[in-house]
Amino acid sequence: MGRADTAARWQASSEQINRRRADAEASIATLGGEAEKLSGEITEIDQIKAQMLAAATMPVEGLTFTDDGVMLAGVPLAQASQAEQLRCALAVSMRQSPSLGDVWVRHGSLLDSRSLQLLGELAIANGCRVWVERVGELDEGAIIIRDGEIAQSSDQA
Repeated sequence: MGRADTAARWQASSEQINRRRADAEASIATLGGEAEKLSGEITEIDQIKAQMLAAATMPVEGLTFTDDGVMLAGVPLAQASQAEQLRCALAVSMRQSPSLGDVWVRHGSLLDSRSLQLLGELAIANGCRVWVERVGELDEGAIIIRDGEIAQSSDQA
């Protein structure tokens, strides 16, 4: 009777394995169909996103968005100069908040005269006042602050 019991157990185990395999194959088929449906939805969303980005007017020429992130003139924004990043951030801020009256730029020492000029043009175009923190006392219209108090304005120098 030992062989008959062993054979019966093997038969029951084999049937159980076959049922589990059939259930797994059914699950795979169901999930495969669901994955295909969701992939189609993602493709549609990507197309809509691409259309919206193509129709959008960017606040900075050359600013785009890709799967790799924010790009400026085809280069990742993180690789742009600090001055380019600053101008881009200000342009986006001014576009997003048109009622914004004042913008404070802490790292103005990174800006050369051309970058400062572009910043001024950007501020004028958006009706915004830009306060630029810089090192030195010779800038026209500068307000000199020492130890948290106004020491003088460059008009008084």
